[in-house]
Amino acid sequence: MSAVALLRKAPRCTQHHVVSQGRWCTAKTRGDSLRRLYSSAPSSWPVPERYQQLALETRAPIELAKALHPSFYTDQEYAQHETDHIFGSQWFAIAHTAELSSGDVKVVQISSKSVFLTRDSKGQLHAYYAATRVVCSHNFRAQSSVSENLLVALDRQTAEVLGYTAVPAIEVFAGMVFINFKPHASPLSDALGDLPSKLSRYDLDYSTLHGKKHYGISGNWKLAAENFVDFFHINAVHPELAKFSQVDDHLPYQGKGQYIGFATSPLTDIGGPPDRSHFNPFPRLLPDELSGALFFHIFPNVSVTLYPHSMYTLITLPSETPGNTQQQLTLLMAPNARKHVDDNHHFHSKCDDLMRFVTRINDEDTQAVEALQSGLANAAGNGLTGKFVPQFDWPIHRFQNLLISSFDDTMLNDGIMPQLCNDFEQKLMASMI
Repeated sequence: MSAVALLRKAPRCTQHHVVSQGRWCTAKTRGDSLRRLYSSAPSSWPVPERYQQLALETRAPIELAKALHPSFYTDQEYAQHETDHIFGSQWFAIAHTAELSSGDVKVVQISSKSVFLTRDSKGQLHAYYAATRVVCSHNFRAQSSVSENLLVALDRQTAEVLGYTAVPAIEVFAGMVFINFKPHASPLSDALGDLPSKLSRYDLDYSTLHGKKHYGISGNWKLAAENFVDFFHINAVHPELAKFSQVDDHLPYQGKGQYIGFATSPLTDIGGPPDRSHFNPFPRLLPDELSGALFFHIFPNVSVTLYPHSMYTLITLPSETPGNTQQQLTLLMAPNARKHVDDNHHFHSKCDDLMRFVTRINDEDTQAVEALQSGLANAAGNGLTGKFVPQFDWPIHRFQNLLISSFDDTMLNDGIMPQLCNDFEQKLMASMI
């Protein structure tokens, strides 16, 4: 439950502060000059002027900025512009490669647009979309096998004759499928920045799918994203997780790219399902990766949690109304995660326990997001906004500025981001020497 979205009031700061292992990192602000620099919206912003002016209050250094106005989470007028632009010209995640074998079709709904993701007999992934909503289940096998076989076998020309349009761009990163509706889009690597290097020792392309859970959330998709990056709420909302991934052990793990990153170092085994002793880890991890957890939100819509032995993701997509969101939680295990002493039954039982652990966390988060959406609907009418607390809210400030930067198809300007401590990254680099 985002502290910012709860409209928490905070005193104005004069420096950037981000705490790391009890030590403060500070950076002198250039707030006044930067506010003047960003005092007007680019003419290319594809949102009505009222929202442009409200966004400028967030597009500033964290100690000067205000949180996004509640209207960005509640107004239908804005939501349509946002969906058309962000999910129309940005890379976003829709699935995992492990979900599709040859001949499979997965249907994904993005607002009113239906996307069909297929894997052909040669293992190649394809994506098509229909101009109108298609009534479907999460697994297209629930529909006719004739339709399924047709979609798998489609080439681009035949698809267009039948009323389907090929998605212009599709790429795979870390076992996740990303698409972009923009013709001649820049490669996904431009948006990812240095994130691939941070994940290079996690063999995510070879992870095995264990389970999925689908959520229909009565809340805006941005609240789900902000909830993920807001680690300050853990003690209040997640009593079991708070023992395993303690708030005081969270550290920034942020670099250049369209993402938010932080780590828990170290994790604290609790005698429960996520304990490191239950599974073999990813085989190439460094010592601090073996004892910690990594968290990344890749803008706009996929949240990634990496434990030493597994990964679970939240792929979040907007519905046709701003107060409703579709989300899929997916748990994948490291290659060879099964311990030698475990038979398959015991291994799968432990994976089931881990799945219950992570879904319980997300169930708690879903309740918090839905309560927050109701509160924001009231706050929008009263014109209330909140300020950021730099020590805890830097991830939310970054997410909201990623959103604003996407209005004019530009990368985030790191010049207005706070200087973060890099203790965790320094430890990793030292262990590689």
